[in-house]
Amino acid sequence: MTIAQHTPTGHRLTYGQLSVDLLLHRAFDDGREVQLTPLQFRLLSYLLANRGRPVGKAELREKVFRSADLYESSKVRVHLCALRKRLGPIGDCITCDRRRGWGIGIKPGPGAST
Repeated sequence: MTIAQHTPTGHRLTYGQLSVDLLLHRAFDDGREVQLTPLQFRLLSYLLANRGRPVGKAELREKVFRSADLYESSKVRVHLCALRKRLGPIGDCITCDRRRGWGIGIKPGPGAST
C-alpha cells in the first residue's frame, strides 16, 4: 500500500483499493468512482493523508469541518459513520480508537471499535 502516488491526472492518496484524486476531487474503490459529498471527500482525503496516525475529533473539526465550534463531537462521529456507509465494505478501513481518534491503517488499542 502506498501513501501517495503521482499520476498524470493529478495527485492521488491511496490505501489498498481505496484512492482519492486531490486535483479532480474524486474518490475510487478499486477503480470505480464513489460519489461523495464535498465534506465526505475532505474527511476521506484528510484521513488518507494522515494514514497510520489516529486523528482526534478536535483536529477533524478544525482541519476538515473548518470550524472548531460548529461541530460537536457527536456530529463528527455521525459524518464519519456516513462516510463509512457510503464507501461500502471498503469503509471498514476507517477505524476508531476511542482514546486516540479515527484513522485509516491505525492499529486499534484497548477499547477500540470499528
